[in-house]
Amino acid sequence: MQILRHSKIAITMDIHTGVPSASSREALRKLEQRPDDAPVCRGGTLEHVISLQILHVPECPGAEALNDRLAPLVASFSGIRMTRQVVVTEEDAARLGMTGSPTILADGVDPFASPGLEPSLSCRLYRDENGRLGPAPSAGQLRQVLGPGTP
Repeated sequence: MQILRHSKIAITMDIHTGVPSASSREALRKLEQRPDDAPVCRGGTLEHVISLQILHVPECPGAEALNDRLAPLVASFSGIRMTRQVVVTEEDAARLGMTGSPTILADGVDPFASPGLEPSLSCRLYRDENGRLGPAPSAGQLRQVLGPGTP
């Protein structure tokens, strides 16, 4: 058994009984909270996490078509956080930025917005790469919105 001298006890006590200041505790708390859109590290590089919000009216056929096109992209690309919101009032459509059903917001912005589109609960049509109208953007258009690295 070794007898510790007073100086060693004091150092040990300082290390084990130190209480962080209020500002240190606040900084540690903030570090533990990562916002949904904070970059994430994958394969040694930082990636932006894309927040996709899908706004649609109840039983919207366009929302189903959009889901069918988005599902394989979202499943194979980890940098997407997707939410869906059913919108039932014109007031909610205006507040949320829904210009027809379905509306896609990528990081809060409608990437398919056209000048003059007003908030609406009506069905929305999208033009594909060839100018044809459809109930949702094409898979290629969705890949462009999601950016590089999207399969």
